[in-house]
Amino acid sequence: MAADAVERKVPEQALRESESKYRFLFENMPDGFAYHKVVFGEQGKPVDYIYLEVNDAFEKMTGLKKENVVGRKVTQVIPGIEHDKAGWIEIYGRVTLTGEPVRFENYSETLKRWFAVTAYSPGSPYFATVFEDVTERKQTEESLQQVRVDLERAQEVGRIGWWRLDTQRNVLTWSDENHRIFGIPKGSPLNYETFLQTVHPDDRQDVDSKWNAAQRGEPYDIEHRIMVGAQVRWVREKAYLEFDATGNLRGGFGITQDISDRKHAEAALARAVTQLETLLVTAPVGFCHLDRDLRFLMINDRLAEINGLPVAAHLGKTVGEVLPSLLPAVQEVTARILATGEAVVGQEFSGETPLQPGVTRHWSESWYPVREGGHVTGFGVVVEEITDRKRAEEALRNAHAELEERVQERTSELSEVIRRLRAENVLRERLEKTLRESETQVRFFASQCLTAQETERKRVAGELHDSIAASIAAVRLRIERMAQANQRDLGSTDSLQEIASTVAEINVEVRRIMTDLRPSVLDDLGILPALNWFCREYQKTYSHISVEKQVGIEERDVPDSIKTPIFRISQEAMNNVAKHSRASLVHLSLQ
Repeated sequence: MAADAVERKVPEQALRESESKYRFLFENMPDGFAYHKVVFGEQGKPVDYIYLEVNDAFEKMTGLKKENVVGRKVTQVIPGIEHDKAGWIEIYGRVTLTGEPVRFENYSETLKRWFAVTAYSPGSPYFATVFEDVTERKQTEESLQQVRVDLERAQEVGRIGWWRLDTQRNVLTWSDENHRIFGIPKGSPLNYETFLQTVHPDDRQDVDSKWNAAQRGEPYDIEHRIMVGAQVRWVREKAYLEFDATGNLRGGFGITQDISDRKHAEAALARAVTQLETLLVTAPVGFCHLDRDLRFLMINDRLAEINGLPVAAHLGKTVGEVLPSLLPAVQEVTARILATGEAVVGQEFSGETPLQPGVTRHWSESWYPVREGGHVTGFGVVVEEITDRKRAEEALRNAHAELEERVQERTSELSEVIRRLRAENVLRERLEKTLRESETQVRFFASQCLTAQETERKRVAGELHDSIAASIAAVRLRIERMAQANQRDLGSTDSLQEIASTVAEINVEVRRIMTDLRPSVLDDLGILPALNWFCREYQKTYSHISVEKQVGIEERDVPDSIKTPIFRISQEAMNNVAKHSRASLVHLSLQ
């Protein structure tokens, strides 16, 4: 029995020692530990879990006291955990149901901490978790990520990329900005040869030579061109190379800066400087730069020529030393600029120069303040020689005065001429008035004559019609009767018939004369029928001439006083055409 007791005592002692070691490890392990039991819902879905055991590290990492945790549900210990986006209950339930351990990192919104968790299940419905607080590491990673983002943004803003070269593996690593600068997509294979192919053909040999020199320990800080498609870019590259103990190149780190804008600005500045220098040399005006003590810092050839001294004789000397006669006026202008800070434009100066001592010359000058750091440090001066212009102006004034005198003399002469012309004009107006009155009288007389003529024609035509034509008709009638009475006497009959024929012709001629003197149709029907009748008779008489009429008025539109003149004018004109021209067409228009 004693032996059995001893045998039982040895395992119990070993068990107590093992439990003591486990407890010591459990309480002193650096990671948090918790043992749980899953609570399932009606459909077997995990809805909660109960804390069965936790260690001291659990309390330290979660801030939850052991006595407030053990034996309680997690939803009681950490209210709202069932709504946490991390899905703690769901993850642990899946581990318990599947028996598969998991390792993950999650952020607890309720505890405001990051945890790296390992969960496993010894058998449903139990599971255990071992975890560590990685909040500080996560914050460091986030800070590092933010630094990386800021660095990438800074590289993008500054157009500075970086690269690293591993010569052992011949691998070239580029930053995103470096890819953008060289126009090579990310993921493209990179090595030194890839880089060299992007270098401008005219710069490639020099870049390769500088790189080879850098591998021998010389500095590598160069500027060169690269080709991005058809576009040329300028870059600055600086490298820090790493060598092993034997002096062999292990690798290197460097930066690439896109300096295209700077190069373009430098080129534009160089062009501007060249243009300015050309302008200063070729400009027809003088230019100089003075400091506040009026000392010549720069002067162009034209102003030196105006002053009559070489450029070198001006530099370092003051205005008072070179042009003493101009100093008071210059001091007045510069004092005004220093007081107001504004330019003085178009100021005229007069004085002598070494070029022509004793001769007063004139200049138009514009003075501008030259500023550095907001302060006036000197003056820029533009000078134009106006001596010839001044002399020309003086000559012009003299000529103007002489012209004024001559103009006054001429004005007096013109005044006399004007007076005479006015007198002559009055006389001319009187004569014109008399002439107009005479013309009116002549027109009236002509009208009266025409009226009298037409009246007389009408009277003569009437007498021819009433007397002579009637008498001739009576004679013709008697002769015809006599011819009938003497039919037996053939000789007498023939004579009478001849006489009758002659009388008939005389009668026709009389009627023609009557018509020419005054056509009865004009008095009986009016001007339009009279013209129509005349045109018909005209074509009978002159069959080789065609007549076209164009009448655009009515009979009532023609005053009686001008009907006869219209008819006579038309009659005379058409008769003249027949007598004096070879026309085959007459166009008569009455509008």
